[in-house]
Amino acid sequence: MDDNLTFFMKSFGMRMRNAGRVLINGYKSALSLNPEGAVEIYKDMGTSYEQQGNYSQAVDMLTKAAEHAPDDAEIHTLLGRAHLAQKHLPQAQEEFEKAVALSPDADLYTELAKIYAHLEQPAKAIAALKKGLAANPTSPDIHYQMGLAYDKKKDYPKAVSEFKQAIEISPQNAHYHFSLGFTLDSKGDREEALDVFKKAVALENK
Repeated sequence: MDDNLTFFMKSFGMRMRNAGRVLINGYKSALSLNPEGAVEIYKDMGTSYEQQGNYSQAVDMLTKAAEHAPDDAEIHTLLGRAHLAQKHLPQAQEEFEKAVALSPDADLYTELAKIYAHLEQPAKAIAALKKGLAANPTSPDIHYQMGLAYDKKKDYPKAVSEFKQAIEISPQNAHYHFSLGFTLDSKGDREEALDVFKKAVALENK
């Protein structure tokens, strides 16, 4: 890399980090002046720390926000994502479960299902995705995630069905085709799997 460009990138990164510190200090000053606005201030501080990659501080701030506003689904969602960034899966699960209880949103159910999948709990993942599907029946990603969960359980016919529904909604997604191909291969349908893989490769090379 050119020396001038290297210097510029380092300087820019330093300025951004300094800007983040200034922003955090501003939030701290606002908190001392306006304790009644603690929820929003702690939430904003948590978001700022998360954007800087300082997830432990983000968790601390968002936990304080949640203590002040335990019924705020957005705060539990942000807190869950901060835990997830640190691979604290049980804590992330707990926060997303609180979030979906407060706001039964399809995207939240999908995020929760992905955590269940990482925790090797495919049955819970499927249950969460079914609730998400009830909220958004035309979501290809929910069908895709259900396919992955059924595949994990080795319930290949149901996995194939879900992958095909995802492809019907989003036919240009190569990942959906690849997953369908792998499941068909596991199921023993080698010829159909080969056709699907050819389609997946063609889509990926577009």
